[in-house]
Amino acid sequence: LSAPHPFKLQYLRGLTSHAVEALLPHSNRLTALTVDLYGEDMGHLDALMSCGMPLLERIVLFVYNPESSQLPSLSLDRTRFPRLRTFVAPIFLFNSDTFDDRIRSLDIRVDWAQPDWKAREFSTLLGILGRCGCLETLTISIALAVPTRPIDRVVSLNSLLHLNIVGNAV
Repeated sequence: LSAPHPFKLQYLRGLTSHAVEALLPHSNRLTALTVDLYGEDMGHLDALMSCGMPLLERIVLFVYNPESSQLPSLSLDRTRFPRLRTFVAPIFLFNSDTFDDRIRSLDIRVDWAQPDWKAREFSTLLGILGRCGCLETLTISIALAVPTRPIDRVVSLNSLLHLNIVGNAV
């Protein structure tokens, strides 16, 4: 018998406890994960991610109807996700310690629905970029805030090959 093959989960709409139960035994074979999340799915995502995914290279998360100020940030233990190189997700979803020099592609979704997010997310963005010294591709989608106070930090992205900013400055 041959060993089970790695697989990609191209699209999952919502993440229920039943989906997590079905995926957990196979999470060690998952190489890519794309999920539409709703606010109530965050606990299920945390349960799925807590087991670690040693082959996961790409994660794409879309969050709908978030009560973002009340959503917990996810922190991925990078030793349990050693191959993870590509993130496509809202900026508020992950703690900045999730990011490091292994990240090669970052597609950040920014949402300015909450007035206090402009300063918080711009600072978070700079913190994340500062940790991703080998970043080659960066996409910032929706809107990039114009900071209301002076920027006290410079981030150098010497490996950056592609920069794409989609949306308007606000």
